[in-house]
Amino acid sequence: MAFLILLIIVVVLAPIVLAIMAFVRTGRHDQEIRDLKNRIELLTHQVEADLVSRSPEPSAPGEAPPEAMTDAPQDVVMDAEFVDEGIAESAEPPEEEQEEPDEPETVPPIAANVAHEPQRPRQGFEQKLTVQWMVWLGGVAIALSGVFLVKYAADAGYFGPAARCAMAFLLGIALVTGAEWLRRNPKHGLARFAPGSYVPQALTAAGLFTAFASVYAAYGLFNLLAPLVAFAALALIAVCGFGLALLQGPFVALLGLVGGLVTPLLVSTDTPSALGLFSYVTVIIASCLAVVRYMRWWWLAFGAIAGGGAWALLWFAAQHTPGDVLVMGAFLLALAAMSLFFWWGYEIKERPANWLADMRGVTMPELAGWTGAIIVAFLMPGLVQFSDQSFASLVFVAILCGLYGWFARRVPAFDGLLVLAGLVVLFVISAWQLPGVREAYGEFPLPGGWRFLGPILDDDLVPFATTAAVFGAMFAAGGFFGLWQAKRPTVWAGVSGAVPIGLLVLSYLRINERVPDLNWSILALILAGIAVTAARMLNARRDDPRLLPALGVYAAVAVSALSFAATMMFDRALLTVALSLQLPALAWIAHVTGVKLLRWIAAALAGVVLARLALNWNVLDYPLGRSIASNWIIYGYGIPAAAFYWAARQFKQLRDDHVVTLLEGGALLFATLLVSLEIRVLVEGSLGAGRYGLFEQSLQTVSWLVIALSRMWSHAARPRFTNLWGARILMCLALAQIVFLQLLASNPVFTGDPVGRLPVFNDLFLAYALPGALLLATTWWLGRIGFGGLTKPVQFLSFILFFVFVSMEVQHAYQGQVLTGVAQSDAEFYSYSVAWLGFALVLLALGIYRQAPMLRYASLAVLLLTVAKVFLLDMADLTGLLRVASFLGLGLCLVGIGYIYQRFVFPLSDDQEVGENPESTRTES
Repeated sequence: MAFLILLIIVVVLAPIVLAIMAFVRTGRHDQEIRDLKNRIELLTHQVEADLVSRSPEPSAPGEAPPEAMTDAPQDVVMDAEFVDEGIAESAEPPEEEQEEPDEPETVPPIAANVAHEPQRPRQGFEQKLTVQWMVWLGGVAIALSGVFLVKYAADAGYFGPAARCAMAFLLGIALVTGAEWLRRNPKHGLARFAPGSYVPQALTAAGLFTAFASVYAAYGLFNLLAPLVAFAALALIAVCGFGLALLQGPFVALLGLVGGLVTPLLVSTDTPSALGLFSYVTVIIASCLAVVRYMRWWWLAFGAIAGGGAWALLWFAAQHTPGDVLVMGAFLLALAAMSLFFWWGYEIKERPANWLADMRGVTMPELAGWTGAIIVAFLMPGLVQFSDQSFASLVFVAILCGLYGWFARRVPAFDGLLVLAGLVVLFVISAWQLPGVREAYGEFPLPGGWRFLGPILDDDLVPFATTAAVFGAMFAAGGFFGLWQAKRPTVWAGVSGAVPIGLLVLSYLRINERVPDLNWSILALILAGIAVTAARMLNARRDDPRLLPALGVYAAVAVSALSFAATMMFDRALLTVALSLQLPALAWIAHVTGVKLLRWIAAALAGVVLARLALNWNVLDYPLGRSIASNWIIYGYGIPAAAFYWAARQFKQLRDDHVVTLLEGGALLFATLLVSLEIRVLVEGSLGAGRYGLFEQSLQTVSWLVIALSRMWSHAARPRFTNLWGARILMCLALAQIVFLQLLASNPVFTGDPVGRLPVFNDLFLAYALPGALLLATTWWLGRIGFGGLTKPVQFLSFILFFVFVSMEVQHAYQGQVLTGVAQSDAEFYSYSVAWLGFALVLLALGIYRQAPMLRYASLAVLLLTVAKVFLLDMADLTGLLRVASFLGLGLCLVGIGYIYQRFVFPLSDDQEVGENPESTRTES
C-alpha cells in the first residue's frame, strides 16, 4: 500500500513539476519575444528615417517635394523583405547622381542605433527567489492556511459547521477580490504589483484553493449541501478560477488545478462517494482543459490529465466497490474524451504516412491526447477486474474501443489508437478471473486422443467465451470496413486480423483443459477462412497501391490461423513446428506483395520459435519415440531449421538486413541442436539423463568441429555474419570441451571408464585422434574467421591429442578396456618408447613432406621425450634384452633422424662438400 501511495504521488507531482518548469520557460520565452518585437519596431523606424534623409532632391516640377515623405506615419511596421530592399537601394545611388557625385555622406550603421536601445536587465538569482519563487510558496502557504484554519476550528469546537465553512469561503473570496484589485490598481501596490507581477496570481490561486476546500467540506464532511448544490458550487468556483486565469496568467490556472486536485485529500470523510468525488474531478479537469485550449497553454493539460488518472488509480486501490462501476466507467470515458477533444480544431501538419515520422513531429496537443488515451487504456482493465467482470464494465470497454476507433478514423495521426484499443481487450481477456479448472472431455473421442463436440462450454465459461467472441468480431469487422479510406490501411488490417487471433490464442491457453481439442482447430480454420475472404476482396483492388500492404497482412493472418489450427490439434513440439512453418509463408507473401511489415512480423515470430526451442528447458522432458529416427527431435528441430533457411533465402532476395541474419542464425542453431540432441538420445536414450561421459563428449566435439569447418569453408566462399560467428562459437565450444573435459575431467586414465574392446577404433579414437585431425584441418581456415592467432596453439593441441592417443593405445593393448595410467610390465614400458619413436618419425616425415616446421619441432619434442625416458627410466627399470633393444633402437633412430635432416632438411651444397675434402681440392688444383 505504501508503494502504491508513493506511485500515486509521483504520478500527480511529476506532471505538476514539469508543468511549472514549462511555465517558467514559457514566461522567459515570452519576454524574449517581446524584446525582439521592440527591436524590430526600432529597426523599422530607423530604416524609414534613413530612407527619407537619403532621398534625392526633386529635379522635375512634377516630382513631390521631400517634405511630403516626412509626413508619412512613423509607426508603420514595414515588411522584412521591403526593409531589405530599402537598405539595398539606399546603398546604391541613382545613375543620375553617379555622374556628378556629391561629397560622401557618412551614415551611421543601424546597429549603432540599436545599441542605444535600453536593455531590460536579466533577473538574478536573488530577484527570482524573492519575486517569483517566494511568491509562489506564499500562495501555497496561504491556501493551506485556509484549509488548516477550517480543520483547527473543527477540532477546537469553535462555531458550527456552517459558520466554519462560510468563513472559509468568505476568506477565499476576499483573497481573490484583493488579488484582482491589485492587478487593476498597480499604483496602490507601490508599483511592484504592476502587470507581470506574480503576487495577484498567487493570491487568486490561494483564494480559489480555500473556496474549493470550504465547499467540499460543507458537502463531504457536514452534509450541509445537497450533491447537486455542491456540484454546482464547485463547478462555479472552477469556472471562475479558470476565468481569472485568463486575466492574470497561467500561474493561477496551475495553482488552481493543484489546489482543486489536492483538496479531496486534505478534506476527508468517513463515507466517501465516488459520484461526488469524480463529478468534482471531472469539472476541475474540464475547466482546466477549456482554459488550456483557449490560451494554448498546452503544458498545463498534462497536469490535468495525469491528475485525473491518479485519482482513478487511488480509488481502485483504496475505496472501489463493484457498485462504483457506472461512476468509474463514465469518468474514464470522460477523461479519454476530454484528452482527445480538448484541442479539437488545432491544425495538425501533414506528415509522411509512417509512424516514425509521426512520432518525430508530434506536437504538444497531440502528446497530451496520447497521454490521456494511454492512461485510460491502462485503467480500463482494472475497472473490469474490480467489478468482477460485470456486464456494465464490458460495455464501457466496448464504448472506449469505439471511441478510439472513431477518433482514429477522423484523425489519421491517431490511428495508433486502434492498437491501443486492441491491447485493452487482450489485457481484459488475459486477466479474466476464471473458476477452478475441471476436466470436461467431449463425448466422442477420436483416434489419436482428439476430442470433438460434447459439452463444449460449461455455464461458468460462457461469459468469458462470449466476451472474447464479441470483441473479436467487433475488431475484425471494424478494422476491415475502416481500412478502405484510411491513410494507413495496413494498421487497420493488422488490428482486424491480429486481435481475433490473439483472443483465440489467449482463450486456448486459459481454458484448453476444459474444451475439446478439435473445436479450437475449427475456430482457427474459421478465422483463416475469414482472412482469406478479406484478402480476396482486397485482391480485386490490387491496382490501388495503398491497399497492397493490407492484402499482405490478411494473407499473413490466414497463414497464422492455419498454423494455429495445426498447433491446437497437437501439443508441445508440434506447437513450435507449426509456428516455424509460418516463416516461409510470410516470406513468400512478402516476396509477392512487397509488404515491409511482414519482415518484422517474421522477426518477432522467429524470436518466439527460438525462445521455445533454444531457451525452453522443458524440451528435455518431452517424451521421445521408440527409436532415434522416430522421436520428435527430427521434426521438432529439422523442420524449423529448414523453415528458417528457406525464409532467409526468400527475404534476402528483397533486402539483406538483420532479419535475414536472424533467420540464418536460427537455421544454423536448430541444425546444430538437431545433431547434438540426436547424439544425446543415441548415447543416453534420454534428453534429461544426468550423465555426460567421454563417448558423448567426443561425438559432440566431432560434430561441432565438422559444422565449424563447413561454416569456415562457406564463409571463405561467401562471407556472411552467420557463418563467421557460427564458426567462431562452435570452435570455441569444441576447444573448451577438449581441454577441460576430454583431456582432464573425463580422461579415462583418471575416471577408470572403459574405452572399448577394439584396437584403434574405440573411444580413444573418437576422443583424441579424430578431434586432432579435425583441428589440424581447421588451421587452414582459422585466419578467415579472425582466429589467425590461434593457428599455432591449435596445432599444438592437435599434437597433444595425437600423442595422448598413441600413448593410451599402447596402454589399451596391454591393459584392456580399463586404463590405469601405470605400466603393468617391462614389455609395456618398452612399447611406449617404440611408439613414441614411431610417432616422432611420422611427424618428421610429414614435416619434411609438407615443409612444415611445426611438425618437425613436434617430432623433435617427442624424440627428446623418448631420449629422456630411455636414459632416465629404461636404464633403471628394464633389464636384459629389453634394455639393449631400447638403447639400440633409440640410437639407430637418432642416427637415422640425423641423416634424414642432413639429407632432406638441411642439405649441403657442392661447395661445402668440396671444401670439407682437402685431398680432392689439391687434386683438382
